[in-house]
Parts: sequence; C-alpha cells; structure tokens
Amino acid sequence: MRFISLRIKMLAGILLPTILVLVITGLLITSSVSKSTQQLTVDKLASDATAVSEQLNHFFTKYITKAESVAADYNVEKALLETPPGIAFVDMPWFSDINQTLIKQQQTDPDIILGVYIGDADSSQIMISDGFLSGINWGLEDRPYFEAVVSSRKTYLTTPYTDANTGGTVITIASPVFNSTNNEVIGISAIDITLENLSNIISSYSIGQSGFSILTDAAGNILYHPDSSYINQSIAQTNLSEDIKSAVSSSAFGNYTFFIDNVKYYGTLSKIGDTGFSVLSCMPEAEAMASYSSTISHMRITFIICLVIVAICIILLSEMIIKPLLRLRDTAQSIAEGNLDVAQLSHSSDEIGQVSIALSHTVEQLKKYILYIDEIASVLNQISHGNLVFTLQNDYTGEFAKIETSLLQIRTNLVSTLTTISNSSDKVLETSVQLTNNAQSLAEGATEQASSVEELSASLADVSHHIEQSAKRVESANQQANAIGENIALSDRKMKEMLNSIQHINDFSAQIEAIIKTIEDIAFQTNILALNAAVEAARAGAAGKGFAVVADEVRNLAAKSAEAAKNTAELITQTVQAISKSTEIAQQTTSAMNCVVEGSQSIIQELNKISKMSVEQSDTLSQISTGIEQISSVVQTNSASAQESSASIHDLSVQVKFMEEEIDKFKLC
Repeated sequence: MRFISLRIKMLAGILLPTILVLVITGLLITSSVSKSTQQLTVDKLASDATAVSEQLNHFFTKYITKAESVAADYNVEKALLETPPGIAFVDMPWFSDINQTLIKQQQTDPDIILGVYIGDADSSQIMISDGFLSGINWGLEDRPYFEAVVSSRKTYLTTPYTDANTGGTVITIASPVFNSTNNEVIGISAIDITLENLSNIISSYSIGQSGFSILTDAAGNILYHPDSSYINQSIAQTNLSEDIKSAVSSSAFGNYTFFIDNVKYYGTLSKIGDTGFSVLSCMPEAEAMASYSSTISHMRITFIICLVIVAICIILLSEMIIKPLLRLRDTAQSIAEGNLDVAQLSHSSDEIGQVSIALSHTVEQLKKYILYIDEIASVLNQISHGNLVFTLQNDYTGEFAKIETSLLQIRTNLVSTLTTISNSSDKVLETSVQLTNNAQSLAEGATEQASSVEELSASLADVSHHIEQSAKRVESANQQANAIGENIALSDRKMKEMLNSIQHINDFSAQIEAIIKTIEDIAFQTNILALNAAVEAARAGAAGKGFAVVADEVRNLAAKSAEAAKNTAELITQTVQAISKSTEIAQQTTSAMNCVVEGSQSIIQELNKISKMSVEQSDTLSQISTGIEQISSVVQTNSASAQESSASIHDLSVQVKFMEEEIDKFKLC
C-alpha cells in the first residue's frame, strides 16, 4: 500500500474543501456583484434616459403647448369661420390682427421657431408669420400633417425634414382648430421648429465616460446621434444589433443589452411624452462593469491570500500532529521488534496523549502475556516429563483464564486416571503373583503325580502282594486328588478375578483415552486461540506485530502439547495392547484350568472307583494297568497345562511391572 503523508491528506482534506468553499463563495459573490452592478448600471441608464426624455419632453411640450394655444385662440377660430371658400386671407378684415399674433408667437423664441401659421380647411390656404401666403385652394388637405390632425383630432408632430431655406432639420407641430359650436375641425395651427438645439440638450446629459444617447421619432428616424452621419437616417441603417432596432421600431420601451459593432452595450429605451419620439441611452459593457471587474480583481487577490494563510495553518497544524505520531510509530515499531521497554511518549491531554497511554498499557499487558506464556510452557514441559504436581503462580485474565482452567482440569483428570491405573496394576500384580505360586504348586503336584504313577507302574508286579497297601495309597491319592481339585477350583476363581481386574484395566484405559482426547481438544482450542490472536494482530497492523509473535509462540506450545498428548496416547495404546494380550493369555489359562478341573474330576471319579474296587483288584490287574496308563496321560496333560499357566502368568506379571514403570514416570503427588 503506497504511503501518503498525513500532511498531504490534511492539505487535500482541508485545502481542497476550502478552495471549493471559496470558489463557490466567489461565484455567489461574483454573481451577486454582477447582478448588482448590472442593476445599478441599468438603473443609472434608465435614470439618464428618463432625465433626457423628460428634458426633451419639456422641450417639445413647450412648442406643442404654443401650437395648441394658437389653435385655441378665439380670434383664430373666428377668423377661420368667417373666411368663406374662395376668399383669400389677405382680403379678410382680421388678416392684420391674426398676422401680428402669429409674428408675436414666433418672436417669443426666434432661434427655434422658424414659423407660426394657420390653415383653413374650407379655403385650403395657409398664412405664415414670416409673410408667406398661399393661394386659394393651395391643397392643404393634401398635406400629411393635415390629414393626421383631422383623422386623429389631436396635435401631431411630423417626421424630421430638411428646411429648404435654412438647410436645417425641422419638424412641424400641427394642432387642430375646432368649431366650438359643433366641435368640427375647421383648420389647423402649426409651428415649424428647428432641431439644432436638441444636440445641446442631449449632450448636456453625460452617460458615463463613453456612453451616449440616440433620439428617434415615431417612424424610427434618427433625430440625434453622436455620429452626425446617422441623423435623418432610419434606425435600421445603423450598426446596432437587430434586437434593439426591433425594440426601437416597435416602441418596446425598457432595459436592453445589445451590440454595436460586436461590442456589448447596456441601454434603456424611454419614450418622450406623447410625442411618439424615443431616446436610447447606451453604455459599453467595459465601462458599465468596471466596478465589477475591480471587485473581481480584489476577490482574486483575497482568494490567493486566504489560500496561502490556510495552507500555512494546515502545515503548522500537521507538524504539531505528525511529530508525536511519528514518535508513536517508532515506538510501535520497537514493540513489533520485541522491545517492550518503552515509556509514555506524550503527556498531552488530547487524543494523541490518550493513544500514548493506551500504547503503554498495551505494552504492560504484553509483558503479562509473556509471563503467562512462559509459565504455560514450563507447565506443559513438566507434564511432558511426567510431573503432574505443579501450581500456577500468575493471575490469569482474559482469554488466558480459559488456559489456566484447562491446565488445572488436565492435571486433575490425569492424576485421577493414573492413580486409578496404578492401584489397579498393583492389584493385578498381586493377583498374578498368587497365580504364579498356585501354578507352581500345581506344576509340582503334577510332577509328583507323574512320579507316583511311574512308581505305580514299576511296582505293578507287586500289586497283588501289596493290594492292601495300594488300597491305602489309593485312599491317600483320593484325598490328594480332592485337595488338588480344591486348589484347581481356587485357581479357577483367582483366574476369573484376574480377568475381571484386566477388564477394569481396559475400562480405565478407555478413560485414559478420553482424557488424552481432552488434552488434544485443549491443544486444538489453544491453536485456534493462537490463530484468532494472529488474525487480530494482523488487523492491528504494525502495532500488532509483537502480539502476532506471541500468538505464534502460543500456537507452537499448543502443537507441542498435542505432540506430548499424542506420545502419551501411543504409550497408553501400547499398554492397552499389552493388557489385551494379557487378557488373551489369561483366557487361555482359564481354558487350561477348566481342562485341569475336568481332569481332576476324572481322577477323583477314577480314584473313587479304584477305592471301591480295591477289594476286587486282585483279579482285575489288567484293568488297573489300563487305568494307570490313563492316569499317566492325564497327569502329563495337567503338568503341561500347569507349566503353560505358569508361563502366561509370568508374562502377565512382566506386563504389569512395565505398566507400573510407565505410571511411575508421572509424579502424582
């Protein structure tokens, strides 16, 4: 696994989220500042456009009012009503007064008002303050402004046009003259004004450092533009983007973002009263967003400074954390290498200090575990050498308490079992000695019987002379046979008792095998415990390497215990096999004893017959010879059986002594 420094992790874990937070915050602030800046720009442009439109509205309203005041003049209404069709204005008596009125209206603002005039619908003629008089049927009804006034019945402003006399841009403001009696349009009053002064009005309002305003009429013709080449041209012929052109043409007043020669502008389109004219304020985005750009620059600098400060703080903090952790790492490595002489590394009250204390406690506990393992190894070594008299000095805790309980249980079970086996072997040995003595006596008796039979055969010729002595000897033989029968019966009972003892030994051997199985189970559980400890040590990583060594030693000890139990089981198996062999020999001896019993019973029966027939033996010597031969055969058989029984019992004694030697290897008390 590749090593990654904690400092790098802290930098990545803190600095990256900090950068993310700062970036998100910057984006939010940037978005907010951008919106605020745009809103302020739009508000400023709207304010400027409103100011310009109000000033222009005031300008046009002044002359609209003048035109409407002329149209509302009672004398003008009377003059138009009194002029019949086909009569010229100059021939009317009111001509001089009305002409003076028109001249006076012009003279109120001669720089802007080029002329004030009235027109009669019936006679289709006009008169102007500058002295111009049209003829009768001049064609007033064909003039666009007249048609517009008659159809709308309200004041109308014409589109800008070039004055033939001055060459300047002029508009005409025409207002209807009503018949107060029937409210019919009987004529018009009109004022021609020059627009040269509009540039002064518009330019007096600055739109930032590089902004400007554009004035258009209702038809979209440009009345004012900073580039004079656009004046009197349609808005459609300018270099403005199509969206703003469409807005101007459709009089869609409001705030806009548009382009002029691919340069982004912010602007506001405002109307000028009821004139149908509109003014568009324009400001380049670079100027409009200058404060935003400055704010972004300051934010970037602040962002970099914050990152540097956070990085320095993280490095300092990581240094404070990493140094004690490195000391803890070195200590853990030392523990993993077997060095348990370590002291508390940190006395701080934070988590690192607590880890240091916990590590010290772990070392102390490992020292106790080593003491446990040493004592357990010593005890198992004593058990392997046969010493079952041991005590555990340490106070076992945790999982080691199970080992303490198991060792004490092993000691108790082995001592009990081996003590029982020892006692049983003593009884078997005692019984085998008795059987040996009895078998020896039986062999000696059989030998004596054989000698007696031989002597009886040798002195067969003298039987006839010593019949009485033979009868007495037969009586004595009968008594001896009865005694032998009793001894044989006693030997038979003893042999059965020996078989029962051997059966007990077999039962105890089975118990020993169960105990050995318990020892093997304990060794297996100890091995499993060691494996679990090794797994936990592997999970603990480097800090658990020392405990893994300890777990390995425990597993080795468990293996040694299992090996010792296996050796003990093999010894006991050999003992059981020897006992089984002794059982087989004892059974053979029992069979032989049964034969001896049967033979002795036959001898007794024959001797009884001899005793009864001794008075009649004198004429039946041939029958006596036959009986003597049978007795000789039976005695020989008894002698051989006795010798075999003696040899078997001797082997049993040897096996019992061997068992006692094996048991003596264990120290039971």
